[in-house]
Amino acid sequence: MVGVYDMIRHFAIDAPGVEEWIAQARPRLKSICSEIAAVIDPSAIVLGWRIPKVLADLLANEVALDALPRRSIDKPFPAILVSQVEG
Repeated sequence: MVGVYDMIRHFAIDAPGVEEWIAQARPRLKSICSEIAAVIDPSAIVLGWRIPKVLADLLANEVALDALPRRSIDKPFPAILVSQVEG
């Protein structure tokens, strides 16, 4: 039986289905990060936990946040970072 840790350990960015998953996940991640930025106003959002680093790096570089100006002043975006903690 293959567990989550085995899937993470053997993750390949070019595996079948990964590109499709990224295409489906990208707009959801954009929405979630945009909502976090609007409500909490952090300076950074960190992607981590069980997501493979190569996948987190790709998503972090591709997420474009939505932000409406506040009082006609553009709102700064939080940085999208990848956790350096493993395991």
